[in-house]
Amino acid sequence: MPIPNSRRRATARVITDNVSLGGGVTLPQGDYAAVVEMMHIAMQGRVHDQTARVTINLTAEFLTELGLPPKGELISIDMDVLQYVISGDIIEV
Repeated sequence: MPIPNSRRRATARVITDNVSLGGGVTLPQGDYAAVVEMMHIAMQGRVHDQTARVTINLTAEFLTELGLPPKGELISIDMDVLQYVISGDIIEV
């Protein structure tokens, strides 16, 4: 029987001056609410936990403050920042 994945709320901290997410979006240094998704994999009779995704929700208001006003009726964007956690630019606190 497969083990279901899990989610939990966390805080992601940008520890460098800023992190470029591409498309002109940069996250300044600071703390951001995040959701961490974990995969639970059964191997060799034991359960191994692996981070699958770390998502930060960027609201339309936040994007406007960054000088990137959203178009249309955009409310927010979920950005997967796992690659920046792996590189050490963002840490979980």
